Amino acid sequence: MEKNATTTCFRECIRKWHKMYPEKELSQVQLDYLVDVIMTWIQKEMERG
Repeated sequence: MEKNATTTCFRECIRKWHKMYPEKELSQVQLDYLVDVIMTWIQKEMERG
């Protein structure tokens, strides 16, 4: 899976693009959001074939 495409590859990318700061543990809401971002990307890639 291409985590770079969803900017979820590193905490620094998550901070820069999703405004979730690395000093704090991710909450369940934040984790759910990031999973949704990744799943949306996967769905779009599958539709593209």
